[in-house]
Amino acid sequence: MKTNRYIFIIIGLIITILISSGVLAATYYVTDPSSCPATDSINFAGQSCSPTNICGDSGGNAQCYDTSTLTSPTGSFTTTGSGGTDYTCVGTACSGGFITNCYSTLDSSSPFCDNNGDFLCDRNSTCYNKHVQTTCTGGSFATSTCSASCTTNYFACDGSTTDVDGCEINAGSSCGSGTGTIVNNQCYSASAGNCTNGVTKFDCDNDDSDSNTATCNGVNGCEITEGGSCSVGVLAGTYSECTCVTTPQNFITLSNTLGSSNATNPLLWGTDYGDGWLMNLTGTSGSLLVNGSGCIKFNDGSVMCNSSSGPQGEPGTNGTDGTNLFTSINLTQMDNSTGVLNILESWLNSLFYTKTLVDNLISSIGNWTADKGDYSTKAQADALYSPINYGDEWNKTYADTLYADISVTGGGNTSWNQTYADTLYADISVVDTDTTYTNSSFDLSQLANTGNVDIGEYNLTASHYNNRTWNTTTVDGAFLITEVFG
Repeated sequence: MKTNRYIFIIIGLIITILISSGVLAATYYVTDPSSCPATDSINFAGQSCSPTNICGDSGGNAQCYDTSTLTSPTGSFTTTGSGGTDYTCVGTACSGGFITNCYSTLDSSSPFCDNNGDFLCDRNSTCYNKHVQTTCTGGSFATSTCSASCTTNYFACDGSTTDVDGCEINAGSSCGSGTGTIVNNQCYSASAGNCTNGVTKFDCDNDDSDSNTATCNGVNGCEITEGGSCSVGVLAGTYSECTCVTTPQNFITLSNTLGSSNATNPLLWGTDYGDGWLMNLTGTSGSLLVNGSGCIKFNDGSVMCNSSSGPQGEPGTNGTDGTNLFTSINLTQMDNSTGVLNILESWLNSLFYTKTLVDNLISSIGNWTADKGDYSTKAQADALYSPINYGDEWNKTYADTLYADISVTGGGNTSWNQTYADTLYADISVVDTDTTYTNSSFDLSQLANTGNVDIGEYNLTASHYNNRTWNTTTVDGAFLITEVFG
């Protein structure tokens, strides 16, 4: 019984010490310091700060102050780390911003409940839930905004920390079907962080297409477990990263020994510090030897080496010469004098222009820049001549509007040609003996020296023109005869 009593005494002392040190001190959070109570029958029994308010706790003794005179910090404050503390306020619920703990342990000076003028910054639940810091607004209580800064182990891959989802990626969280974790501030895409492992798990099928075995961003994540069971053919092994390493096997005579070689582990592996044959296999029909120079000695004693310093093999027996398929060739085209069929350059030159000939042809064309004065450009020609069909310029199209084609006959559009003229006029060789003229114009040389000439309504007789002087003039291409008296 004494033992139990001592235990209770010790527990009581511990509680007293904790209370006096403030570890188990009561709390009373309010969004407005004027709401701090004047009395508290439980935490401060028999004490009263009326007409002021409780503002601080000194070992269970209430400190009194007119908290209605307290003002918030003038400057804003932004939480850090995981986003600040979510306080539970009495009366009006806390929702972010500066608040007061009326029962806080004493700070350095009165008033003892203002946290030395800094008060307390309550985190905003909206900000906290999208993993950004809370900024408590200076100059007022219980007012806050969301910062653009992410809380610890959170970051954004969509390019914005101030959007609805804020810092949406949680670094260190499980990913890749449970095979990896998200690396802080590394994004795989706009909606996912970079999932990695590379220690106990590896992405060997590269289903995330980044050729990195340490990333687990594919559907099956890092699907290979280091040291996990695997097989190559019928051989059992374990994974070393993405390589299945099989257990080495001993070579046994009359037995097919299985293995899985790679770049660093050949099927047969050994080091010889001597100078003898590395391998000597002898059968009933002969032997096969291999030395350190890579030379193979065959059963007939011949040696073949892949090293220039090794002994040369013994000459073998020449085979039977093959049949010459080129029984005849065109000597103007090909040559076979050396035993090798060659095409003659002279024949190729007869088929194609040589470079020299092409260069000469090009140079004979002349230099356009130097010779362009001998030519007219389109612009120059356009300045001298109008284009076809332009206005009244003379061209075939314009002529066709004025004259009928030579093939047109008959009517008013009768073409003038020799055939048509022959129907109207006698040939120049025909002599007209007709003395009767009805035309008012005629050639006097055709008048007979005797007889009368009838010219229509005029009766011209020989007596009229004998001993007369006649004057002939040409009017509009016809002769006009007038008599001159005197």
